[in-house]
Amino acid sequence: MKNPHIKKGLGVIVVLLFLSTICLPIVNADEGKPDLTIERLDFVPVGDPQINVYATVKVKNVGDAGIDSHQVSYSVRRLVLLKTVTSNIYTDYNTLDPGQSTFDDLIDTRELPKFGLFRFTCNIISDYEESNYDNNRLVVNCLAIAGMWIVL
Repeated sequence: MKNPHIKKGLGVIVVLLFLSTICLPIVNADEGKPDLTIERLDFVPVGDPQINVYATVKVKNVGDAGIDSHQVSYSVRRLVLLKTVTSNIYTDYNTLDPGQSTFDDLIDTRELPKFGLFRFTCNIISDYEESNYDNNRLVVNCLAIAGMWIVL
């Protein structure tokens, strides 16, 4: 490259690419919006562990604003026959401020099949505009053996 104008032009292009991918998204980031995410699904004993075990999701607000309520829709689908076993919507009316988490008890495992391989799908439904919708879904495979559910 003997022409100095080409070198200078390439340098300007590199700087502009850097600014557009690194700096501008930070400056233009949405602020003041909630961002709900499902961190994990567990099967947690509630009361007597021999009787009541619930499928529970941990929902966290990683955004900049609080919310007054949210919903989690869930479905349980048998993997072998690809048949939906159950689906429903759980509503939580508690306030969830930025950085706070809550545990939502979705379904008692006594209402689920006792044996098999299943896919548990959970989605957050919110009446609020969120800063990121890509983290509102959790899909995990589970194994049920004699009524005991295990996340794989």
